[in-house]
Amino acid sequence: MAEDLTVIIVALLGGEALERCVEAAASKVRHVIVVHRDGTIVDQHGKALGKASRLDIPGKRKAAVELAATEVIGLLEDTVLPCSGWSSAALSAFARKAVVASSGPVEVAKSLPAASRSLALSEYGAFNHPDLTTAPTVLPGCNMAFRRSAVLEAMRETDGLVDQVVFRNLLAAGGEF
Repeated sequence: MAEDLTVIIVALLGGEALERCVEAAASKVRHVIVVHRDGTIVDQHGKALGKASRLDIPGKRKAAVELAATEVIGLLEDTVLPCSGWSSAALSAFARKAVVASSGPVEVAKSLPAASRSLALSEYGAFNHPDLTTAPTVLPGCNMAFRRSAVLEAMRETDGLVDQVVFRNLLAAGGEF
Protein backbone atom coordinates (compact mmCIF):
# COMPACT_ATOMS: atom_id res chain seq x y z
CA MET A 1 0.00 0.00 0.00
CA ALA A 2 1.09 3.53 -0.73
CA GLU A 3 1.75 5.15 2.66
CA ASP A 4 2.59 8.61 1.34
CA LEU A 5 -0.55 9.12 -0.75
CA THR A 6 -4.03 10.25 0.24
CA VAL A 7 -6.81 9.55 -2.23
CA ILE A 8 -9.70 12.00 -2.13
CA ILE A 9 -12.95 10.76 -3.64
CA VAL A 10 -15.57 13.33 -4.52
CA ALA A 11 -19.08 11.90 -4.77
CA LEU A 12 -20.97 12.93 -7.85
CA LEU A 13 -23.43 10.05 -7.67
CA GLY A 14 -23.09 8.63 -4.17
CA GLY A 15 -24.64 5.31 -3.20
CA GLU A 16 -23.21 2.16 -4.75
CA ALA A 17 -20.91 4.06 -7.12
CA LEU A 18 -19.27 5.83 -4.19
CA GLU A 19 -19.03 2.65 -2.11
CA ARG A 20 -17.29 0.78 -4.95
CA CYS A 21 -14.84 3.62 -5.57
CA VAL A 22 -13.97 3.94 -1.86
CA GLU A 23 -13.52 0.17 -1.55
CA ALA A 24 -11.24 0.07 -4.60
CA ALA A 25 -9.14 3.02 -3.40
CA ALA A 26 -8.87 1.72 0.18
CA SER A 27 -7.49 -1.57 -1.16
CA LYS A 28 -4.63 0.37 -2.78
CA VAL A 29 -3.76 3.13 -0.29
CA ARG A 30 -3.91 3.65 3.45
CA HIS A 31 -5.39 7.16 3.48
CA VAL A 32 -8.77 7.83 1.83
CA ILE A 33 -10.87 10.96 2.24
CA VAL A 34 -14.46 10.89 1.01
CA VAL A 35 -16.45 14.03 0.19
CA HIS A 36 -20.17 13.27 0.13
CA ARG A 37 -22.67 15.10 -2.04
CA ASP A 38 -23.85 17.15 0.98
CA GLY A 39 -20.25 18.33 1.63
CA THR A 40 -19.62 16.04 4.60
CA ILE A 41 -16.00 14.89 4.62
CA VAL A 42 -15.11 11.53 6.20
CA ASP A 43 -12.32 8.99 6.14
CA GLN A 44 -12.78 5.54 4.54
CA HIS A 45 -14.24 4.24 7.84
CA GLY A 46 -16.86 6.98 8.04
CA LYS A 47 -15.12 9.04 10.75
CA ALA A 48 -16.07 12.70 10.34
CA LEU A 49 -13.19 14.96 9.29
CA GLY A 50 -15.03 18.15 8.38
CA LYS A 51 -17.53 19.74 6.04
CA ALA A 52 -16.96 21.69 2.84
CA SER A 53 -18.17 25.27 3.19
CA ARG A 54 -19.33 25.19 -0.44
CA LEU A 55 -21.16 22.42 -2.29
CA ASP A 56 -19.68 22.98 -5.75
CA ILE A 57 -17.03 20.47 -6.91
CA PRO A 58 -14.06 22.91 -6.77
CA GLY A 59 -15.02 23.91 -3.21
CA LYS A 60 -15.36 20.29 -2.10
CA ARG A 61 -12.01 19.37 -3.67
CA LYS A 62 -10.26 22.29 -1.96
CA ALA A 63 -11.72 21.47 1.46
CA ALA A 64 -10.51 17.87 1.20
CA VAL A 65 -7.03 18.84 -0.06
CA GLU A 66 -6.66 21.11 2.96
CA LEU A 67 -7.49 18.16 5.27
CA ALA A 68 -5.06 15.71 3.67
CA ALA A 69 -1.92 14.94 5.66
CA THR A 70 0.31 13.47 2.94
CA GLU A 71 2.41 15.40 0.44
CA VAL A 72 0.93 13.55 -2.52
CA ILE A 73 -2.82 13.57 -3.01
CA GLY A 74 -4.98 11.87 -5.61
CA LEU A 75 -8.42 13.07 -6.58
CA LEU A 76 -10.97 10.70 -8.05
CA GLU A 77 -14.68 11.01 -8.68
CA ASP A 78 -17.05 8.14 -7.99
CA THR A 79 -17.62 7.76 -11.73
CA VAL A 80 -14.32 5.87 -12.02
CA LEU A 81 -12.57 3.01 -10.22
CA PRO A 82 -8.80 3.04 -9.71
CA CYS A 83 -7.24 0.08 -11.51
CA SER A 84 -4.45 -2.15 -10.26
CA GLY A 85 -1.30 -0.06 -10.32
CA TRP A 86 -3.12 3.28 -9.95
CA SER A 87 -1.19 4.40 -6.87
CA SER A 88 2.21 3.22 -8.12
CA ALA A 89 1.65 4.92 -11.50
CA ALA A 90 0.53 8.15 -9.85
CA LEU A 91 3.39 8.11 -7.35
CA SER A 92 6.19 7.07 -9.73
CA ALA A 93 5.89 10.32 -11.67
CA PHE A 94 6.66 12.27 -8.49
CA ALA A 95 10.13 10.72 -8.29
CA ARG A 96 11.09 13.65 -10.52
CA LYS A 97 11.10 16.80 -8.37
CA ALA A 98 9.70 19.03 -11.14
CA VAL A 99 6.54 16.90 -11.50
CA VAL A 100 3.58 18.47 -9.71
CA ALA A 101 0.68 16.57 -11.31
CA SER A 102 0.11 13.01 -12.43
CA SER A 103 -2.53 10.28 -12.57
CA GLY A 104 -2.93 6.54 -12.88
CA PRO A 105 -5.09 4.05 -14.76
CA VAL A 106 -8.80 4.02 -14.00
CA GLU A 107 -11.87 2.25 -15.31
CA VAL A 108 -15.07 4.13 -15.97
CA ALA A 109 -17.54 2.34 -13.70
CA LYS A 110 -19.80 0.05 -15.72
CA SER A 111 -22.65 0.33 -13.24
CA LEU A 112 -23.16 4.07 -13.78
CA PRO A 113 -26.47 5.43 -15.01
CA ALA A 114 -26.32 5.95 -18.79
CA ALA A 115 -26.05 9.76 -18.63
CA SER A 116 -23.25 9.63 -16.03
CA ARG A 117 -21.37 6.94 -17.95
CA SER A 118 -21.63 8.96 -21.15
CA LEU A 119 -20.31 12.08 -19.40
CA ALA A 120 -17.41 10.17 -17.82
CA LEU A 121 -16.47 8.56 -21.13
CA SER A 122 -16.61 11.89 -22.98
CA GLU A 123 -14.45 13.58 -20.34
CA TYR A 124 -11.97 10.73 -20.39
CA GLY A 125 -12.08 10.23 -24.17
CA ALA A 126 -9.40 12.80 -24.92
CA PHE A 127 -6.95 10.78 -22.82
CA ASN A 128 -7.46 7.47 -24.66
CA HIS A 129 -4.92 8.28 -27.36
CA PRO A 130 -2.40 10.64 -25.78
CA ASP A 131 0.38 12.19 -27.83
CA LEU A 132 3.33 10.62 -26.06
CA THR A 133 5.80 12.94 -27.79
CA THR A 134 4.85 15.90 -25.63
CA ALA A 135 4.26 16.28 -21.91
CA PRO A 136 0.58 16.58 -20.93
CA THR A 137 -0.73 19.94 -19.78
CA VAL A 138 -4.13 18.77 -18.50
CA LEU A 139 -5.57 15.76 -16.70
CA PRO A 140 -9.17 14.51 -16.55
CA GLY A 141 -11.08 15.96 -13.62
CA CYS A 142 -12.14 12.47 -12.53
CA ASN A 143 -8.51 11.26 -12.13
CA MET A 144 -5.75 13.59 -10.91
CA ALA A 145 -2.85 13.46 -8.46
CA PHE A 146 -0.81 16.41 -7.18
CA ARG A 147 1.97 17.44 -4.87
CA ARG A 148 -0.17 18.88 -2.10
CA SER A 149 2.06 21.91 -1.51
CA ALA A 150 2.02 22.80 -5.22
CA VAL A 151 -1.75 22.47 -5.62
CA LEU A 152 -2.41 24.50 -2.46
CA GLU A 153 -0.27 27.29 -3.91
CA ALA A 154 -1.96 26.96 -7.32
CA MET A 155 -5.39 27.31 -5.66
CA ARG A 156 -4.42 30.49 -3.85
CA GLU A 157 -6.82 33.31 -4.80
CA THR A 158 -9.00 30.99 -6.91
CA ASP A 159 -12.49 29.58 -6.50
CA GLY A 160 -11.15 26.24 -5.27
CA LEU A 161 -9.69 23.38 -7.22
CA VAL A 162 -10.97 24.32 -10.67
CA ASP A 163 -8.88 21.89 -12.68
CA GLN A 164 -8.14 24.05 -15.75
CA VAL A 165 -7.20 27.08 -13.61
CA VAL A 166 -5.00 24.97 -11.34
CA PHE A 167 -3.30 23.29 -14.32
CA ARG A 168 -2.50 26.71 -15.80
CA ASN A 169 -1.14 27.98 -12.47
CA LEU A 170 0.99 24.86 -11.93
CA LEU A 171 2.52 25.12 -15.39
CA ALA A 172 3.08 28.88 -15.03
CA ALA A 173 5.02 28.17 -11.82
CA GLY A 174 7.33 25.82 -13.75
CA GLY A 175 5.71 22.54 -12.76
CA GLU A 176 5.55 19.50 -15.01
CA PHE A 177 2.89 16.83 -15.48
